Amino acid sequence: MFQRRDREAVKPARFRRPFLWQRKALGKEKLFLEREAMKEKPEKPGRLVRSGVRILLPAIMGMEEKVIFRNSKGLELRGILHTPKEQTDSIVVMAHGFCSNKDRERTVETAELYAKNGMAALRFDFGGSGESYKTEITVGKQADDLKSAIGFVKSKGYKKIGLQGESLGGLVSILAYTEGIKTMVLWAPVTEKKNNVDKVLAQEGFSKEEFERTGHIIKKKDGKDFVIPKKYFEERMAVNQKKILSKIKCPVLILHGEKDDVVPLEDSKEAVKILKNSKLEIIAGLDHRFKFDDKKISLGLSLKWFKEHLK
Repeated sequence: MFQRRDREAVKPARFRRPFLWQRKALGKEKLFLEREAMKEKPEKPGRLVRSGVRILLPAIMGMEEKVIFRNSKGLELRGILHTPKEQTDSIVVMAHGFCSNKDRERTVETAELYAKNGMAALRFDFGGSGESYKTEITVGKQADDLKSAIGFVKSKGYKKIGLQGESLGGLVSILAYTEGIKTMVLWAPVTEKKNNVDKVLAQEGFSKEEFERTGHIIKKKDGKDFVIPKKYFEERMAVNQKKILSKIKCPVLILHGEKDDVVPLEDSKEAVKILKNSKLEIIAGLDHRFKFDDKKISLGLSLKWFKEHLK
């Protein structure tokens, strides 16, 4: 089942963010600064308190905590755990996209929105990205990292676990799924095989000869070099949509932009035919990055879904 959404047609319940957070680099630490409230300022905003790995935010927003955990090979993964004001056993574990990181503005805002609405959220960097261990990018490594993140939140006492995956993070979420996962929200997810090596070579200015000689491509993004080995492209070509989706037993919401030119919309239309208890929301006018989304649609639909399925 899928439904087309016009951008002005959806107003998320209780979607109101009192603060924007601007992060500035300060050595290896990050300082969270309060900016002017967008709509409503609380009469007595809370203080920012830095104490070890804990950063306490205003009470209305709950708390953010820097966390460190390890994958199955003992390698270090770093993330931010958002917890609401009231204790909860519900959490959304967030899987970022290809060559991205946990600190993207939209990712941070989404985690803050969930915490504001009574759910915890964990955003973390996959290996090879952000602050986590250095390595090349492969689907298999990211699936292992996500499974480790799921194990970490279970160890923290969370019982109702949802996954949110964006683009490649959608594929990783599917591969990391276990029956303990209550639901998933996937934003423009990779669910079908694709041979994109020539496209990436052209984008990064690599020749086929150089790729064959070195066995990898260096992708430059956001001031960081990402190592993309041959194995990654082999994994992408090996994706079998029916095989991987038939294993998913939980309810799944897929959000997909009508004008996505990176992950075909048709892949998601086929995906919901395989998935049980699934729904596809096609958002009019949006591309793969939801570039022109005012956040009221993608965030609002995601919040509504998790509130319904992580009870």
